[in-house]
Amino acid sequence: MTEVRILVVEDERIVAEDLRMRLQKMGYAVPSTVSSGDEAIRELEKNGADLVIMDIVIKGEMDGIETADIIRSRFDVPVVYLTAYADEEMLNRARITEPFGYIVKPFDERELHITIEMALYKSKMENKLKEAKERFSATLNSIGDGIIAMDSGRRILFMNPAARSMTGRDLDDARGKSLEEVYNIITNGNGESTLVTGNGKTIFVEHAYTPLKDSKGKLNGLVLVFRDISGRKRAEELRLENMRLNYANKIKSEFIANTSHELVTPLNFIIGFSELLVRNTVGELNETQERYAENINKSGRHLLMLINDILDLSRIEAGKIGLFFENISVSGTINDTISLIKEKAGKHNIHLITDIDPGLEIEADEQRLKQVLLNLLDNAVKFSKKEGGTVTIKAGKEGDMALFSVSDTGIGIREEDMKKLFNQFEQLDSGISKKYGGTGLGLAITKKLVELHGGKITVESRYGEGSTFIFVIPVTQKR
Repeated sequence: MTEVRILVVEDERIVAEDLRMRLQKMGYAVPSTVSSGDEAIRELEKNGADLVIMDIVIKGEMDGIETADIIRSRFDVPVVYLTAYADEEMLNRARITEPFGYIVKPFDERELHITIEMALYKSKMENKLKEAKERFSATLNSIGDGIIAMDSGRRILFMNPAARSMTGRDLDDARGKSLEEVYNIITNGNGESTLVTGNGKTIFVEHAYTPLKDSKGKLNGLVLVFRDISGRKRAEELRLENMRLNYANKIKSEFIANTSHELVTPLNFIIGFSELLVRNTVGELNETQERYAENINKSGRHLLMLINDILDLSRIEAGKIGLFFENISVSGTINDTISLIKEKAGKHNIHLITDIDPGLEIEADEQRLKQVLLNLLDNAVKFSKKEGGTVTIKAGKEGDMALFSVSDTGIGIREEDMKKLFNQFEQLDSGISKKYGGTGLGLAITKKLVELHGGKITVESRYGEGSTFIFVIPVTQKR
């Protein structure tokens, strides 16, 4: 156990020496004795002490009471007064310095020992209480909930920083005021509470009161804890709005799917009969009639393509599209797809180049993978430079993923258009739309089909130089 060090401040040498000997006999350390307040302060600055025993009447400019006041504020060392005087005026002065005990001359060793131990115990308890208060204060000041402490009359005693921030009131301004003056709460018909802040703004809060009672059960205060739930409220509103939008989107997709399906049957009749007219199956047509029939057929096919795209997209969004995964040869799937675009590329003298791992096999829905590849190849051919353009398709394995890329030497994509490239019904340029046609759904469908395979699609492009679409899908699908 560490030896307790006591500083004796006594200007009568005989008394000081007697006190030092008695203290050492009791097991305390007394490194030095001093005779004035100035000497006591210098000794504490140099060596410190665990306790000071000091006569109230000492020599020098300061008496013991003045010296104790400085020691208390600067060194936080407990002081026990030693005095032969006990008049009321002196005791009142001494009481202000909050001494830890009094020893009245003459004294016996038992009284001295008890007073010292009580002073040390009181000092130890005060330090523990101070540490607990500091920890408690740090906790209150750091938590995000607002805390307001009040007396039994609901007058404010304390507000932590969160409470001050939410109410918009300073503690100095709020202290002593009634809670209702500072905590302006409004409760609506749904039981929701809103706090009107000092600057007139309103925030949603939830709060609770805790009564503080003394040992006899008498109410002597209240603590209000409140929390800003505006963020939670907004998140809940957004969640509900998102649910409503998703439901509306599902209904819309189902409606489009049903309506589009009803359009396909009569449209197929229009396309079929117009083909019969173009082929002169039902009789010879003159030049004007033949041109009209070709326009009907061409427009019908374009409309059918649009309806099919809408059907695909609505099925995907409604969660009604199912993929049939099977083990397929990537080179065979790509070659089958190229055969569908070869004639169109040949008409414009666009070269098709392939670089495919011949042994690559993956688990995929072959028809949907062909749809992805055909969309990308069709765009690459459509936007390539006519007469001498090049479209390159590559496929290989990277780890547990199959990597595909389709590159062209076409018009490219502006940087500001990249972010809306996969948006539904959106084409990047109205002039391009008129020149090249299209529904604005192909890439949106492509992206969703790749994602349904557990993959991801990206694009790299330089305006005026061409584009490369890259997508990856797992070689093996998770069951």
